Amino acid sequence: MQDFLVIGQIVKPQGIKGEVKVKSLTDNTNRFKNLKEVYIEEKKYKVLSVKIAPDFVILSLNSIFDRNVAETFKFKFISVERENAVDLEVNNFFIVDILNCEILDEENNSYGKVIDVTQAKTDIFTVENNGKIMRFPFLKDALIKAELENKRIIFNKKRLMEISCYEN
Repeated sequence: MQDFLVIGQIVKPQGIKGEVKVKSLTDNTNRFKNLKEVYIEEKKYKVLSVKIAPDFVILSLNSIFDRNVAETFKFKFISVERENAVDLEVNNFFIVDILNCEILDEENNSYGKVIDVTQAKTDIFTVENNGKIMRFPFLKDALIKAELENKRIIFNKKRLMEISCYEN
């Protein structure tokens, strides 16, 4: 598993004092409120202040004290160390941990590996198997077990067939 988790992307400077406007890449922007430090391109920055808006977050970070410096961070990703990540509820997962997991049913039939997760009200898994693409919403009533340390996610076969669709 990766040591760092991407939580946002800087979209532009905010104001003249070096704050940056961040597009949140988490499902809960309130997680930013408790940040003490973040990483940008593997360099650590202390979080000085956080402002939460409906569609974005404004961060003030040490070493970024004016708009010109903030401009150089445009489009860069913000990460946190995994050990400082928020605790997830049962059957909630970090997308980075789902990618490349094999999708199986309870009979051990393989449907391929997860190549993408589209974030929506219900996340959509895209699974590839020998060039064949399958998509399905991640519904907890279909999940049997996630073995992320083994890169395996097991679903109920009947339910998986009800909610899946194939390209072509």
